[in-house]
Amino acid sequence: MVAVNAFAVISSVALVSVACRVIWLAIIQNMSPEATKPKEYVFFNTQLGYYAACLLIGNLFTDISGLIGLRWVMDKGITPGGLCTLQAVLMQLGNWAIAYFTVAIAVHTFNSLVLKIRQSVIVSAIAIFVGWASAALLAAGPFIDSTGYGVSGISCGIRPTNPKAQFFYHLFPAVLGSHWILMSAGRPAESQKTIIVL
Repeated sequence: MVAVNAFAVISSVALVSVACRVIWLAIIQNMSPEATKPKEYVFFNTQLGYYAACLLIGNLFTDISGLIGLRWVMDKGITPGGLCTLQAVLMQLGNWAIAYFTVAIAVHTFNSLVLKIRQSVIVSAIAIFVGWASAALLAAGPFIDSTGYGVSGISCGIRPTNPKAQFFYHLFPAVLGSHWILMSAGRPAESQKTIIVL
């Protein structure tokens, strides 16, 4: 458990440093608009950059969830309650966002490099909205069907007393996403105009 928390701290420091760099670049750009834009600023103004930013935000949620685990180490046990529920929700939200936006980056890269198709900004915006909306629904699901969150192993998550809910909210979306990406990548493109949409 200590190793998990140590890596959560290291990962959080890395994410905070990336976030600070992006914020610093935005501040510099707003203070002197005539300044040349750094390469990092250009990347985060592309569709791939938007997906990568969403992936980083998903990682941040998961890291914060991991940092909450430090409390359980200090307390020498997990205490059910608000903090436990927060850890579970952040973990669920982050895990789904990471999985979804990893697939989004893969599909976008495939469309751009293999099919040589430029993705519409509208498609990108819809894909990002669907990603965050589905993450929010999957995180809220255990509240809606009264499965609830609680102690689940060495952290908080969907209660292990309900394996069907654990499968539906945690494993099924990952399996579905993996199946979708394998099926879409395995089919040959019918024409150069084929676009894979999330």
